[in-house]
Amino acid sequence: MLRNYLTIALRNLWKKGTHSVINILGLALGVASCLLVFIYVRNELTYDLFHENASNIYRVNSKYLNLDNTWEEYGITAPVMAPELARQIPELTKTMRLSRGGALTRHNDIVQFESFLYADHSMLEGFTFPLAVGELKSFTTDPNSMLITEETAKRLFGNGPAVGEKLEMEFKGQYETITVRGVLKDIPFNSSIQFKMVLPYSKYQQVANPHRFTEWLDQHIATFVLIDQPFDRAAVEKGITDIFKANIDAKERDKFFITLQPLDDIHLNTVISGGNGVQQPTSFSTSWLLIGIGVFLLVIASINFINISIAMALPRSKEIGLRKVAGARRRQIISQFLGESLLTCILALVIAAAMVDLFLPVFERLTNRSLTVWVDNSIGLAAILFSALVVTTLLAGTYPALVVSRFNPVKSLKGQLRVGGKNYLTRGLILVQFILGIMFLLGSLTIRQQLNYIEDFNLGFDDKGLIGIGGFRENGDALIAKFRNAVASSPLVKSVSGNSGDDSRTILNYEGKEYRVNHDRVDYNFFETYGVKLVAGRTFDPNRPADKQGAVIVNEAFVRTLNLKDPIGMSIPFTFMDSAQHPVIIGVMPDFHYASLKEKVDPLLLYTDPQINISQMLVRVDPMQTAAAVEVLHDAWNKLVPGRPFEYIFAEEGIARYYAVEQKQKEIVSYASFFALFISCLGLFGLTNLTITQRTKEIGIRKILGATVRQITWLVSAEFLAIVLVANVVAWPVAFYFAQNWLSSFAYHIDLGWQTFVISTVAALLIAAITVSVQSVKSALANPAESLRSE
Repeated sequence: MLRNYLTIALRNLWKKGTHSVINILGLALGVASCLLVFIYVRNELTYDLFHENASNIYRVNSKYLNLDNTWEEYGITAPVMAPELARQIPELTKTMRLSRGGALTRHNDIVQFESFLYADHSMLEGFTFPLAVGELKSFTTDPNSMLITEETAKRLFGNGPAVGEKLEMEFKGQYETITVRGVLKDIPFNSSIQFKMVLPYSKYQQVANPHRFTEWLDQHIATFVLIDQPFDRAAVEKGITDIFKANIDAKERDKFFITLQPLDDIHLNTVISGGNGVQQPTSFSTSWLLIGIGVFLLVIASINFINISIAMALPRSKEIGLRKVAGARRRQIISQFLGESLLTCILALVIAAAMVDLFLPVFERLTNRSLTVWVDNSIGLAAILFSALVVTTLLAGTYPALVVSRFNPVKSLKGQLRVGGKNYLTRGLILVQFILGIMFLLGSLTIRQQLNYIEDFNLGFDDKGLIGIGGFRENGDALIAKFRNAVASSPLVKSVSGNSGDDSRTILNYEGKEYRVNHDRVDYNFFETYGVKLVAGRTFDPNRPADKQGAVIVNEAFVRTLNLKDPIGMSIPFTFMDSAQHPVIIGVMPDFHYASLKEKVDPLLLYTDPQINISQMLVRVDPMQTAAAVEVLHDAWNKLVPGRPFEYIFAEEGIARYYAVEQKQKEIVSYASFFALFISCLGLFGLTNLTITQRTKEIGIRKILGATVRQITWLVSAEFLAIVLVANVVAWPVAFYFAQNWLSSFAYHIDLGWQTFVISTVAALLIAAITVSVQSVKSALANPAESLRSE
């Protein structure tokens, strides 16, 4: 019996080759999308769980009371806290401090900048970062030792042994010899702590300002603790908070609270800011978006299967009738058709697995993740594959099997069955398909228009031909002056300036109120180089000694926030500068957008205090000859700063990084809309083909009676195009709601206009019309005598 069913199933798949391909390809795309989504979500939900002590590791966070009386939590603490906690809190088994670092590194006459991590030796005991070769004792006792990963060892030292090799690293302007003491296994892709090199925390204590290790409010490192379970978390948090408050000024005590954050909560918790030494958290919204896309694509593919299976049942009505007359029971017919569905789903699953391997590199680029299909203990993926097979078979095969098994044997043998025709279920399912496809299309258009809006937005300064150059920390003013003289003869370089470039922020107390203000140290050529013209007052003048430490220029947001009526000449209590005198406002600049358009422009204050180092050079070049200009800058850099890499970035590239997530979302939704409409059109193609087959005699008679090709084409196409039109109307309000929510994340965004919805309607109708008309025209041009004779 099983052999008979299998033979019939394979024969029908081969006989209906076109529709079989449509069914299998559509299902494969739907299943492949779900598998890719599962791999991504699995990656997100398993972050940091590879650590053996993952459930016992917590990060110590600081909660701060903002000026608007709301609490904000940060993943950083002061370095002085860890040893004090280890001494006073008995529940803590280990304390582990982490901090990012970086230095120019010289090896085999090659100089390059290397990023690394400063860490307590206890980190290697609390976290699971296994050692491949080498030893840890020297790393614990010698500040000039380091550990590197296997990948870094191969990059720096080839296939030879790395332990014992030496690197020269620059600290405080001097090169020091650092010895490799061990090689760690490469860091897993789903680790919140990512590094290529680790230096002892004792080295950080040597090179950093000693003041940073005594102040409890100098919060800039990540502190982790290992705690034996079970413990009273609230009591431990209170104990840590009491220790912290006992070491800060009494006026600040009510503004702080210390919390413990579980390690497995870090990656997906975007509420907590900061986190030195730890990757930035990721919102689960991308996962929800991908989950929705995967489910929708699978639903669309299953709808195709149902529609085509029901429509394909009519040519087999006599077969079913004969089986029933011969004594076949309904459950046997249901089993037969479910078996055929299972066979189709198995073939689709095999193709889906191949598609996953094919699409995985593209998917990794879209999601900015390093993903692996099979990982250790991949029972979950195997379960998902089996579940996908069972669920898809039942979802896509049950209804067609039930419909076919209800065929009346008498009508079946007489050829009087009409499965299709005005079947409202199949039309309704097509409607659902196109609703989902059009929603994705509208989402893609919205994201694209917003990104175009951002690209064309007037930022208040000219970002074309503006270059930022880093790689120096001391004597910035002197270097910029030399650099300006070195490139003065080149017509490609228009202006040279610099700023501190560290996104500093402070609290300014004005007339009894506190205001959060951004500030930046600049040089005298800043406004010329940046392309910003003042709206009031004057720029900094090197011929006025008072401008060095006694003058500031503020933006319009500063004036509005502090409610200054006549700001020029006013003194501002900006204590970041010389506290002996309050600087005077000498100019007001427009609200140029120095940050993302997701945020409104905050109050900004610029000054030229020479006591603050400049760490970024700004150069304006001819925007039409940027490549040649970069060569000029590179040559000047090599002469003035030999032995240091030339690191630069165009302002346009820096601005684009603000919207990297949105760019990825645009690509993801664009792919989703393409595949959704593609799968929908596959189903529409198959259903149109079967509908025309069922109406062959009708079309032949109409042609004999004088119907034109245009009339017959419209006869076949009108119903399907009407369904697509209705799908647009239904999709509009749903898509509008989600688009508005997405746009609300931008302080500056487009207004959704009717043009977007018209474009989606025209696009969907055009796609459907092409899909349907190809077969409609073919049937209309067919010889009616052949169609009537075949009947």
